Amino acid sequence: MNKKLLAVVLVLFLICCGRKSPLSPPKHRLPLRLILPKVEKKAGVWVIKGEISGEIKKYKPSEISGCIVMYSRFSLENPPCESCPIYLGESKQIKEKVIKEGKFFLKVPWFKKKGIYYLRIRLVGRDNSIGPPSELIKIKVTE
Repeated sequence: MNKKLLAVVLVLFLICCGRKSPLSPPKHRLPLRLILPKVEKKAGVWVIKGEISGEIKKYKPSEISGCIVMYSRFSLENPPCESCPIYLGESKQIKEKVIKEGKFFLKVPWFKKKGIYYLRIRLVGRDNSIGPPSELIKIKVTE
């Protein structure tokens, strides 16, 4: 009797638990990506500018709600090797206008500590759709 009850409970557990929907990517993807990023320092603040790939003309500036910056900082004395994979463990969601006249523009005032920062940027749409990541960007903060 105990073995039958255990078998029934086990079968019910396996049937009732777990994900019920098929695995699929999110339905809303933003087809815009930051390309050719350029980094410069203006008045003590790092600024990232770049082009947007994709059909930016189909989107109104109000449809891009900001971006996600994924980054990591390494010390100047112990940087990672050029071919080493880099884990971007920190992220910051920017909820402000990052598209100006069809181009990407972002101020990053939080890069103040000395070190080498590596980052990737993903654009975010008004409906929380996320675009593909940019290429890896390197910022060397020495002062």
